[in-house]
Amino acid sequence: PADALPTSTFKDNRGALDLAWARPVGRFTPTVGGHFSLEQDYRSFGLQGSLAADLNQKLTTVIVGGSRDQDRVTPLHGIVNGLSLRDTVVADSRDKHVTTALIGVTQVLTRRWLMGVNLSRTWEDGYLTEPYKVLSMLDSTGTQVETVREKRPGTRRRWSVQVNSAYHLTRDVLSWSYRHYEDDWQVRSNTYDVRYRMPQGEDAWFEPHVRVYAQSAASFFRQGLRAGAPLPDYGSADLRLGALRTFTLGATYGFKVSGSPGDWYVRAEFMRQSGTSHPADAIGIQRTFNQAPSLNVASLVVGWTFER
Repeated sequence: PADALPTSTFKDNRGALDLAWARPVGRFTPTVGGHFSLEQDYRSFGLQGSLAADLNQKLTTVIVGGSRDQDRVTPLHGIVNGLSLRDTVVADSRDKHVTTALIGVTQVLTRRWLMGVNLSRTWEDGYLTEPYKVLSMLDSTGTQVETVREKRPGTRRRWSVQVNSAYHLTRDVLSWSYRHYEDDWQVRSNTYDVRYRMPQGEDAWFEPHVRVYAQSAASFFRQGLRAGAPLPDYGSADLRLGALRTFTLGATYGFKVSGSPGDWYVRAEFMRQSGTSHPADAIGIQRTFNQAPSLNVASLVVGWTFER
C-alpha cells in the first residue's frame, strides 16, 4: 500500500565448508585454501592462495596472495529487469565472479614496535544487483505510489590500503589501524581502529576498543525516484551504499581459570550507525518513515582459546 515500506518474511538455511593448508619451507610459508557454500538462492565456490617470505633476519615479512570466487545467484522468483515498471523474469540465475589480489609488508621497527601495510585490489563482474531490493516511486507530495526493483552496474573495481601498528609500552600494548577504501561506484570510506591492552596481574588483561567508520554514497544511490520522470540507468536504495557514519565502543576482559587450560575472554561492544539522505531525494515530504534511520547494535561474546 501507499506510504508503506515493502517487506517480506523469509527463512533460509546455509551450509559452508572452508579448508586451508599452510607449511613453512625455510623462509617461505605457502598457504592454499578453498571454500564452498550453498543456500536456497546463492552458491559460492572459491580458491585462494598466498606466499609469505621472511627477510632481513626475519625482521621483514612480505606476503603476496590472491583469490577467485565463482558465485551463482538464483533468486526465488527469478532474475527480473531492474528499474522497470514490469517485473518481467528474464533468467533463472546469473553468475558473479570476484578476483582479489593482495600484497603486504610487515616490519619490526624496534624491539617494541611492529608495523604493517597491506594493499588489495578486487575485480567484480556479473550480476551484482540485490534481487530483492526495491526503490520507491514518489509523487510530488512524497507519497509512495509504486516500487521498482533496484539495478546496479555489472562491474565493480575496488582497492584499499590498510596500515597496522602495535607498540609495546612498559607493560601495556597500544594497537591501531587505518584503512582507506575506494571503488568506481564512488564509494569512499575511512576506518580508524584503536585498542589498548592492559595486563591485570599475571592471569588477566583488559582491552578497551574504539572504532570510527565514515563512508560516502555510491553515485547511483537514491532513496526514492520521482514517479513519471525518466528512469536512470542504475539505482539502489540499499543503505549499505549510502552515506554512513559508524561509531563502536567496547572492551574485552581476558582471564585464566584455575584448573582450566587456555584463556577465557568476555567482549562487550556497542555500535551506532547513522545514515544521511541523498540531496536528489528531496521529493516532497515522505511522511510515514525515516529515510535514513539510525541503527544501534549491542553484542556480547564469551570465548575460550587453548593450545594443543
